[in-house]
Amino acid sequence: MKTLTIVLTSIHLLILTPNLLAENRQIEETEKTSEDFKLTALVPNQMEDEVKSCVELLEQISRSDCGSNIIKMFNGGNITLGASSYKLSLNLKDSLNAQVASFPGDSTAIPHYSISTKRNFWGRSGLGYDYSFTFGQAAAFTQQIKRGEQFVNVDLGTYAVGSLMAAQANLFYSIGGNDSTPYKYFTFSLGLGMGYASTRGKAYITNAIETTNPSCFNAGSALVDKTSSDLSSITQNCEYVEFNRSGVGVSGRILLDFRYRSLYGSVQISEVNLNAAARWASGHTDYNLSPGIIATTLAYIIDI
Repeated sequence: MKTLTIVLTSIHLLILTPNLLAENRQIEETEKTSEDFKLTALVPNQMEDEVKSCVELLEQISRSDCGSNIIKMFNGGNITLGASSYKLSLNLKDSLNAQVASFPGDSTAIPHYSISTKRNFWGRSGLGYDYSFTFGQAAAFTQQIKRGEQFVNVDLGTYAVGSLMAAQANLFYSIGGNDSTPYKYFTFSLGLGMGYASTRGKAYITNAIETTNPSCFNAGSALVDKTSSDLSSITQNCEYVEFNRSGVGVSGRILLDFRYRSLYGSVQISEVNLNAAARWASGHTDYNLSPGIIATTLAYIIDI
């Protein structure tokens, strides 16, 4: 009888053991899942803490050797997004710096995007400095004939297309922006730097030619005085040139801009002087090129 009881008990244990092991594994998995849930529940709070400390993190990086110069340069700067009206101005000048041909340019509307560095002031005055990068491209299809202060824009079948980019250091005077109104200011700025320009086109040499080409000079004067409207007198008597050149030269910049909260507007003139000799289709006469961009901008400003 005892032997039978022991056998039955052993069989019962053999049957129950797998179930107990399965229950233990289930309990362990449940506890592990619970722990994972607790850890997962903490992640959003940790991420929130990281987002909150982003400014502090950037400040720490700016004080370190890693990328400190770049971060410090753009920290306090801004990004502008909007629309601009670009106008190409191209002048051809002889060795005496006399303007022999001119393209006043036509306005072209394009999207605007730019990034600027922090405006640095000297003390509490309105004087300061900053750095800028300018890029623009436009085309002109009318040529300007000038006689003294008078001029006329005519379509001679000539054109000029060009693009320029320049980096400049700027000195400015600002009304506002360095006091209790950092988001309201009006600024006048002058810049000087280096730039790259690429230009090509066709032109008639119509200006500053009183002694070198009297026939062309008289034909242009008649158009300016409105005593004649015969454009063929220009094409028959004036020197015709084609140009296609690019290069690096000294760049200048004049800027008037304002800010009112998130609204930004500006008018700027940027020019690159290319004084090296160009290749001309009609000969080897050397002219200097001065491509410039006149830009009017209205944009939304975002502080960095």
